[in-house]
Amino acid sequence: MQKVSISVPLRLHFNLIAMHQCSFRCNGGFGMAVDTGFKLIGKKSSIIEFKPASQELRPTLDRIVIKLEQIRKDLKLPHGLEACLYNAPLPHIGLGSGTAITLAAIEALLIINRYDYTSQFLQVLSGRGGTSGVGLHSYFTGGFVFDTGIQSENKPHLPSALVEPNKIPTLLFQKSYPFGDIVFLYPSCHLFSSSTPLSL
Repeated sequence: MQKVSISVPLRLHFNLIAMHQCSFRCNGGFGMAVDTGFKLIGKKSSIIEFKPASQELRPTLDRIVIKLEQIRKDLKLPHGLEACLYNAPLPHIGLGSGTAITLAAIEALLIINRYDYTSQFLQVLSGRGGTSGVGLHSYFTGGFVFDTGIQSENKPHLPSALVEPNKIPTLLFQKSYPFGDIVFLYPSCHLFSSSTPLSL
């Protein structure tokens, strides 16, 4: 395949659910996929590169290029990837852009090389999901996702970027949109005065 286009879902991550000392699991979380019109367009190349890219994203993309080069070497892939990002979000604004770009770039590299893969294989190659699987699972399923975290090994709690996962966090629940009405009320005083007490 000469060219591939991937619509890249981003995510909102609302919470980590197990930050306490626990003998069987830690972390885990829930969140939802969001469609921002972000796309990765990739084409066959002799090398691996992103172009053009904003200066803010450059450190993230440089790390992803190193990962892609290692994957290409390990899997003995004949072709590289030239990737262009459209409507890419800035890093570190809470949308999981690092995980999303990593997954999309690996997927594009495998598609360009006609390399068969599963979502779980792609997750393992990405090295993401060391704390929560919200970014991983929402990339593949969309909607609202809830995962149970990772197995507790009596290690300190760390952010995902500092943890190499041994196993992908288990997806407990996924629900596609729309799954009901979402209402934002302000001021909240009106909600309480008009809706309580709840009848049982």
